[in-house]
Amino acid sequence: MSGQRCLQRSTRIFKGLCQARDSCSILPPNIKLHISTTPNQSRILSKSIVFCQDGVEIREIPILVRRTDKYDFPVINYMGTGSVDDIQKISEHDNFFKERLQACRSATQVFKMLEIPSDQVTACSAAFALERLCQLQNATYEDIDSFVTTAVLNELCDTVVKDIHSLKNVELINLVKCHLKSGNFSEIHSTLIDEETEKRLGDKMFGITEVCSLIDTLMTHPKGDKEIADNALIHIGNRTKEIDETNIADVYKALSKVSPLKKYMSKLLVKQLLLCWWKISPKDMTSIVSNLTQMKYCAGSELVMVGKWVLLNIHNIKQNEMTYFVAAYRHFKMGNANFMRALERYIPAKITSLDSTLIALTMDYCKECRYVSPKIFNCISSHFVQYSHRFSVDQMAMLLYPYGYLNYLPPNANELFQKIEERLNGEFNQFSPESIVELLCSFAFSGRYAINFVRQVFTPHFVAQLHRISDKKTRLHAFRSLDLFQSAVLLEAHKVRLPILVLDATKKLPYLEASYYQNCCREIAADLRKLLGEDNFAWWSFVNKARQHIDFEIKLDNNKYPMHKTTPSEQIDQKIAVIVQVPDYYCVNSKELLGEHAMKLRHLKKLGYKVMEISMVDYKGASDQEQMLIDVLHGHVNIPTHRSRTGLSDDT
Repeated sequence: MSGQRCLQRSTRIFKGLCQARDSCSILPPNIKLHISTTPNQSRILSKSIVFCQDGVEIREIPILVRRTDKYDFPVINYMGTGSVDDIQKISEHDNFFKERLQACRSATQVFKMLEIPSDQVTACSAAFALERLCQLQNATYEDIDSFVTTAVLNELCDTVVKDIHSLKNVELINLVKCHLKSGNFSEIHSTLIDEETEKRLGDKMFGITEVCSLIDTLMTHPKGDKEIADNALIHIGNRTKEIDETNIADVYKALSKVSPLKKYMSKLLVKQLLLCWWKISPKDMTSIVSNLTQMKYCAGSELVMVGKWVLLNIHNIKQNEMTYFVAAYRHFKMGNANFMRALERYIPAKITSLDSTLIALTMDYCKECRYVSPKIFNCISSHFVQYSHRFSVDQMAMLLYPYGYLNYLPPNANELFQKIEERLNGEFNQFSPESIVELLCSFAFSGRYAINFVRQVFTPHFVAQLHRISDKKTRLHAFRSLDLFQSAVLLEAHKVRLPILVLDATKKLPYLEASYYQNCCREIAADLRKLLGEDNFAWWSFVNKARQHIDFEIKLDNNKYPMHKTTPSEQIDQKIAVIVQVPDYYCVNSKELLGEHAMKLRHLKKLGYKVMEISMVDYKGASDQEQMLIDVLHGHVNIPTHRSRTGLSDDT
């Protein structure tokens, strides 16, 4: 009966603490709590879940439950501040002993220092000795009798665990490192160390930085107790109000090592980051973005604040720190106006002293975000013309591809392409086959052709190299680039003749489009059927010479009336190519089409098509989509009178 009363009392205390907002800062006000616990009787700490219901929304919030026994009642400090009375300050004797240990350069010297009566060795001194031996673990004990070694190590461990409650937090964490790295701790010693660690976690005796250090220790070593690490991160989640600019970088580092709670903890950290982002040091902000990249998870709000921070601290950011920032934004493919403004100030100002890696990363980031920055592109172009020898072939490919991809030519385009040709002439075989094809194709996007390399690319040997690319996605992209480059040379470089072998070998490749684009095309096709008739237009036709797809092809007679889609070419007076343009086809900061899509329009016009563009955004936003199509076709296609909603006659 006494045990049952104790359990009831423990449950009441636990529920009361959960209802107190100041003891669990993550609980929002005005919520209903539903507590579900799954205690683990073999551990000091176990996980529990609080279901927070706010209206119809229910969230799961993990918390910790500390196991108690008869010696812990009455409960006073449960999940409170914890008692630190037992933790002793390091005495002058212990400090002197620690200094002498640090002067030891071998395990033999440490053991000679320990030739003193055992009652003079405190738990703190024993912990220092074990830590130093762990640091010198690569040293051998050849000069020491194995029996003596074992006896001394066991006595040190016994001394430590006997008064382990008196150790400072830092020394306890160092002791955890020692027992993970060293094989000299018995199972009993290791268990007692883990139990003391869990007790201090449950009693909030660790600081936030110390908890992060503990997580790092446990997750770095393969023998680390991952359950304690998970509990430690939940413990931080219950103390988010204590996270500030001094320790938030440590929390992100700890979070990057514990995977199950990334989304949950990220939401909590974003709130704290919002309160202190402008006070974070460059070193800590670099650590935060590095760990976000390592986690491969970012809610987006973090990088918004990082962008503001970079713009605010642009004059104090070192080159290696900026490299981390660019790499993080590139990894998450996130465009940010503040970050781009910072780059447009940083890159031109320091271009001559910048590392080639940062320059190449910046250009690749602009490509991923579809952002054209004349300030950045022009200064990097001039820098490359002067210092091209500083860039490796991979960096050169990353740096140059965005010019064609984003359909931008710098003022010194002629000097730039001349320097590119020089590098390609000397190092053609050092480039990977896919890089060569992508570069040549990107130049074609801008209407530039490296004629000297055409015959080196369109050979059976080079095509065979592309076939040997192991990654399927990379291989398909390389053949897609080769396909486009071939059509561009045929249509625009008239003096170049390609080998027939390559023309036969290049296959029609699948072109995948996003679902929202396909849905829009279906809606347009339905409206065109009403206006032109079922068979008077071709949907998703492939133009072989241009190696491009046309969304809708309309064949007209000499009176501009639509003809059947299978009408022979000799009977056609004019061809209409209706192209649906989606936002992804444009640069984000201009109305310019990306290089591939701009080249597509050029090629269709060269093949005799009258190109008509329909903006997907305008079409989806039109109150009368069918009327919008009529307005687009007006003047180019005579819609049959019985199908026209506006009464357009044959004379219109």
